[in-house]
Amino acid sequence: MRKIKTYVFVMILLVIIVVLLFCNYFYIEKRCNELTNRLDTLEKSIIDFDDEKISKNLEDVESYWQDKKDMLLAFSNHKCLDDISQTFLKISAKIDTQRYGEALEQIRLAKLHITDILTNEIPSFENIF
Repeated sequence: MRKIKTYVFVMILLVIIVVLLFCNYFYIEKRCNELTNRLDTLEKSIIDFDDEKISKNLEDVESYWQDKKDMLLAFSNHKCLDDISQTFLKISAKIDTQRYGEALEQIRLAKLHITDILTNEIPSFENIF
């Protein structure tokens, strides 16, 4: 009887772990997709050379990042998030100096960092055991 209780406990624990891994992934995926969408909007405003929209969209991206960064730190790799933070600082500097071509390159780099986060956080057998 004791072995059955232990088995049931272990199975419940494994189910909880798997569910948490998937919830973690979907939380991160939603935040990363929203951040990517905001970066796309910033990129479009740079391509259109609309200074007012560039300023507004940059502020929107930075605000969203500052708001979500701490929560993402609890769930994801810190190095990837630090890389994104550094890239956002570079984007802001490039836009402030009106070096829009270089800002676009940094935006594309930020998107690659975001893709790395999603790739590394996909629930897999290694993450579970």
